[in-house]
Amino acid sequence: TGQTDLATATTDQVSSESSSNLKAQQHTEVSHEYGTTMRECCDEQNNLKSEICALEKIRGELYKMRGWEVFITDCEVSEWAVDKCSDSCGGGYLTKSRSVMVHPVNGMACPPLELKESCNTHHCPIDCVVGEWEGWSGWSAEG
Repeated sequence: TGQTDLATATTDQVSSESSSNLKAQQHTEVSHEYGTTMRECCDEQNNLKSEICALEKIRGELYKMRGWEVFITDCEVSEWAVDKCSDSCGGGYLTKSRSVMVHPVNGMACPPLELKESCNTHHCPIDCVVGEWEGWSGWSAEG
């Protein structure tokens, strides 16, 4: 009947709008959290870069105080290159690697050039195996 269809459609619309509003609220919250985390990460990265710069200057001054004229070059490495996970489920390994861009001379040694992390640790789906159809069997509510 028309009234029943209209009532069903109205209920569906209200439900969809409610779901949409909830998703919009969740999006706003996640976006805010993302922005906060990115600012904190950027601030931390800037602080670490400033600290490295200060330490390099202090190291140079200490060498000068001893009267050493030493050429110093710290190791510099590329960004991480990330391979695919070795397995799609059940636990695999992801290998990250990077290369030496500037070799050290009397300076800081190179950090590790390879890193392995676990990935896709969720359980693998189990395929359902169905047997052949059999004839009708008896059934009762008594079990």
